[in-house]
Amino acid sequence: MSATFENQPTQAGLTIREYFLEGRGLRQLETKKRELENVMAAGDNSPKVLGEYGEVLDRFEKQGGYTAETEIEETLDGLRVSKRFSGHITPDSRLNQVSSGQRTKLAIGRALFSDAQLVILDDPTAHLDDESVEWLNRRLAGQSDKAVIVASNDDRIAKRAASQILQIENTGRVLAFRGSLVNFEKIRKSQLEAERIARITGEKRHDKLEKTYNKFKNKGDFRRSKDFARTGAAMRTRIERMDKKLADMPTVPQEPKQRRQNVLQIRDSQRPVADSSLIIDMVQKTFNGKGGVDTSSIGEIRVKKGDRLVVAGQNGSGKSTLLRMIANEAAGDNKFKPDRGMIVFNSRQKVGYMSPDRLELKSNRGVIDEVTSSMDQANEGRAIAILSSMGFDSHRVRTQKVQTLSAGEKQQLALAKLIAGNPDVLILDEPTSNLRPDIKSRLARALNEYEGTLIMVDHDPDFIEQLNVTQRVDLSKKSQNRLR
Repeated sequence: MSATFENQPTQAGLTIREYFLEGRGLRQLETKKRELENVMAAGDNSPKVLGEYGEVLDRFEKQGGYTAETEIEETLDGLRVSKRFSGHITPDSRLNQVSSGQRTKLAIGRALFSDAQLVILDDPTAHLDDESVEWLNRRLAGQSDKAVIVASNDDRIAKRAASQILQIENTGRVLAFRGSLVNFEKIRKSQLEAERIARITGEKRHDKLEKTYNKFKNKGDFRRSKDFARTGAAMRTRIERMDKKLADMPTVPQEPKQRRQNVLQIRDSQRPVADSSLIIDMVQKTFNGKGGVDTSSIGEIRVKKGDRLVVAGQNGSGKSTLLRMIANEAAGDNKFKPDRGMIVFNSRQKVGYMSPDRLELKSNRGVIDEVTSSMDQANEGRAIAILSSMGFDSHRVRTQKVQTLSAGEKQQLALAKLIAGNPDVLILDEPTSNLRPDIKSRLARALNEYEGTLIMVDHDPDFIEQLNVTQRVDLSKKSQNRLR
């Protein structure tokens, strides 16, 4: 049996307890247990009923039914979605009452809580804060009763928890290694250098022999006698063998060449960036009287043109909610406003907003068409350049459809589309999830060169460290700091 975490749970009406118990098969056993207890209470104590009840109790105990409640609470505590951290979430809370980041945590927790022998986690740290990543590392390190496969670009988990590495390179080559990521990287570096030298040496020998062969052939030497002809044929055979040997050699990944202009340029428009400022004052927003966001104790937050504001806080503190309200206000949309307080832009400007659950892509479109649809003037060359910088193959994108992309690729496409739109204000909710480290660095450079205003939520401390952050607001600590 296997359990897979790939996205957020869809059983919105379930309580957290029901969601977890279902993952281990305990919810079904509890239902059967109650049914048999009702039958016995009605007077049927036949051997058949008693035998079936005994089997259910045995299975319930073997699957940890009597310790499940404690395990669930420990898991919620470790993932920082318990009442102690959130203030309102309990095992009786329903999935539709928690934030998207908290639902992601619950999906991971359920996969690990399940009775599966194989657990597959697809990019589990994409929306996790540092404390939750630390807990996940400890949990995976102590997971001796099941096999775990993790697909991730996040070194925070790969370096700590992995005992085997499977690397899929851009060339399509797959490498397997038993041991830690640190040891793999050392060995891989030496291997790449050896492969590079072997290829260079092989190409030099091949080119030298082919040059000699062509020299004799052009002079007509191979037609002088049978001996010369045999020598020519032998040389041709040897060249062909060398061709095959070179073709069979592993392709050595090439280091990307430095370009004079960063391809991932967020604005290439001649239109000047709109002069804007933003005020967030005493904002409160709740859902069903619970959770939401509250900046009333932080004070007035002012963001001016060119600022880079990072909104921090634990999952459930309202980061995504705040960004969504800011984006709606910038767009003049009154559908999602604060319950109290105000969010004010001093002028209208072009806003780019991206959230993991609001990618706004059309599945029947081509990938390039999706990017050019956001441009002031369609430019296929720029679209391909941006897509290439975001990790897409510049040849494949010409025929790819949005509907054929993976969840991670769709998020990368949404970010590429946003960048292509020449926004005055960028509002990014978890932009680096599903991005490789090299693409994260490229994005950080582009954001630092960006002349507009950036408002962002991201849980990757290494990425944030690369940014020229001017202001930081922490919704959990109820604080704001202007850094520049």
